[in-house]
Formats: sequence, structure tokens, C-alpha cells
Amino acid sequence: MAIEFAAPRRYFVNGCGERILVGLSVEETSEFEQLDTPSHEGGDQGLAADTKGMPKLREQRWLELYHKHNDAWHSSLIRQSARQFPLASSDVSPDHSAAPGFYSRDGN
Repeated sequence: MAIEFAAPRRYFVNGCGERILVGLSVEETSEFEQLDTPSHEGGDQGLAADTKGMPKLREQRWLELYHKHNDAWHSSLIRQSARQFPLASSDVSPDHSAAPGFYSRDGN
């Protein structure tokens, strides 16, 4: 029997009907979406590197927002997993060496 697991959405819809990425504010979501779309003004190719191979400020900001969102989403995923599949204390390995949120039934 397969266990179904539905990952939490990466966004929610606020009271105004705006889609907001988990972990970001309305303003940050808007900024992220703008940074994620290549600009056609001035020949900018979106998230490309400059001539020295260093990330542009645009890409650095995109990465900051992406990591903030992804970290919040990952935390949400762990919380949902813990709610869906609660473990008894006997399910945790004796040395508690498993990563937080992920436990082994056989102690490995």
C-alpha cells in the first residue's frame, strides 16, 4: 500500500487574492517574480553573469529571496510530515543520530 504525501504549496493566496510565496512578504514576492523574469530593456538577459563572471546584484538578490522562500517552504514540509506521520518515541533510533525531523525505525 503506497502512502500518499502531498507537499505543501509553495505559495498561499492572501485576502486580496494575491499569490504570496511562502516565507516572503507581498513586496518580496513581487520583487522575486520581477527578478525571475528576464528584462528585455538594455539587453539585460535576466540572471546572467557579468563579463567578469561575477553574479550581478540582480542575481544575488534573486538568490537571497529564493533561499529565504525555499528555507521557509522546507520547514513547512518538515512540519507537515511530522503531523502526517507522527512517530512514537520507540520509533526513534536509540542514539538520536537522525537529522531533525527525519528518524530511522531501524536505528540506521
